Amino acid sequence: QSLALFANLTAKSPDDETLLARQANAYNSLGLLLGATGKSQEALDAYAQAIALQQAIADREPGAAKPEQALAETYSNLGLLQSKLGEKPAARKSNSVSIRLFKQLLEGKPGDVDLRHTLAIGYNNLSYVDRGDDWNDSEASCRHAIALLDELVAENSSRLAFRSDLALCQNNLGSILGHRQDWEAACESYRKAIDLQRQLTRQAGAVVLFWRDLAVSLNNLAQAQQALGDLDAAIKSFADAEEIALQLVDDYPNEITF
Repeated sequence: QSLALFANLTAKSPDDETLLARQANAYNSLGLLLGATGKSQEALDAYAQAIALQQAIADREPGAAKPEQALAETYSNLGLLQSKLGEKPAARKSNSVSIRLFKQLLEGKPGDVDLRHTLAIGYNNLSYVDRGDDWNDSEASCRHAIALLDELVAENSSRLAFRSDLALCQNNLGSILGHRQDWEAACESYRKAIDLQRQLTRQAGAVVLFWRDLAVSLNNLAQAQQALGDLDAAIKSFADAEEIALQLVDDYPNEITF
């Protein structure tokens, strides 16, 4: 209904950029909703509509921050869906466009914390896309994300989301290094993730996802320790992961992912 209304309004006022921007935002929101409910093709179509509108607005206002940011965010959402669908070349292209746009935005607002955070997430998303195809690019993107998040955590100690995302990136790096069979370095990355996640569970123990992420990192560390031949350490890490996982299952018996 919202899209039908916007279509009617923009047909009457095709040069009203505010209306066009709202219509594009509605398509982007629809893409998120359709993607979350498994309607992938419809979601891709919605994102395509959003991008067409946002690109048209950006072309009218070269260098304007607001249209570029909206376009970057939609490309990021599209890249996530394409990656989920296994469409790696398309996902790589969408994520790369998003990163390029966010970097341009940061040139005008280099201190913008949220833009830097979003750029870091974009790099980590691209790292996941490249895993299995180009491990060098995957590692490079992951390290870009970690460098950005290290700065953000140092500057904004109260933003728990920054520490959580940094831990996830360290976990990703550990997996990449494990693929290279650099188990010592992989263990170091997993330990950094675990240190951050233990901080988070102490500060915000009611956030269930922090406990889940900690259990995953402990399990990954155990596998790396096992590969190194440090069986006592591996058994301890496996046991710590299992203890958390069993508690999550007891507390949330209907949550299949636990």
